[in-house]
Amino acid sequence: MILGPPGVGKTHLAVGLGLKAIERGYRVLFTTAAVLIAALTRALAEGRLDDKLKVYTVPPDAGGAGPGLSPEWQWAMEWRSSGARREEPD
Repeated sequence: MILGPPGVGKTHLAVGLGLKAIERGYRVLFTTAAVLIAALTRALAEGRLDDKLKVYTVPPDAGGAGPGLSPEWQWAMEWRSSGARREEPD
């Protein structure tokens, strides 16, 4: 988890680290802390926290998005190459 104020490069750093991990054969998941907390809180309330934790500890196969690339990573790579300064997709 990377924390900090807006505009200091958290997303840029996360994308760079994720891409290096993919190059080395790891699978990665790109998300925000807000999405993570909301998903885990909802899963806890629904009694399925163990299943939801697997989503964040064992990323699913990319399913045609390329080796290790989820749709979120595709967005992140486009964001990185565009030079945009956004914290997350719409």
